[in-house]
Amino acid sequence: MGQYGEAAINAAHRLIGDNAPEPLQAWNQAIQEMGKPKLTRCGKGAFLGLCYAGYIANCEHRPNNINVNGQYAIDAIDWIHNNNENFLQLRQINVWRGIGNEGKAINGQMDVVFSLLRENLINLF
Repeated sequence: MGQYGEAAINAAHRLIGDNAPEPLQAWNQAIQEMGKPKLTRCGKGAFLGLCYAGYIANCEHRPNNINVNGQYAIDAIDWIHNNNENFLQLRQINVWRGIGNEGKAINGQMDVVFSLLRENLINLF
C-alpha cells in the first residue's frame, strides 16, 4: 500500500459514525495527520470521486463533484466488479489498462482503489 492508499483508508475511517466530517475535510485531516500535506490531486480526486459516487459509506451522492481522477477510480471499481475479477489477484496496471488508460501514468488512483478494497471500505451495489 502506498501513501495515497494509506490516506484514503484513514479518511474513510473518519467518515464512519456520528459527527463525521465531509469527505474533503476527512482527506485533509488524514494527510495532515500523516505529515504529508502535499498528497493532493490524483489520489485525493480518486477518493472524493468514490465518496461522491456512493462507494464509501456515509457520503452524500454528488455526481457533479466528480473529477477525472474520481472517474478513473469509479471506472476501476466498476471494471473489477463487472468482470467478476478477484482484485487480490490483479495488478493495478492491468486494471488501469482495462479501463482504457494505456499509456497514461498512474498517479495514486489505483492505490486508493486497491487499498480501500483490501480494507472492505468500498460499498459495491
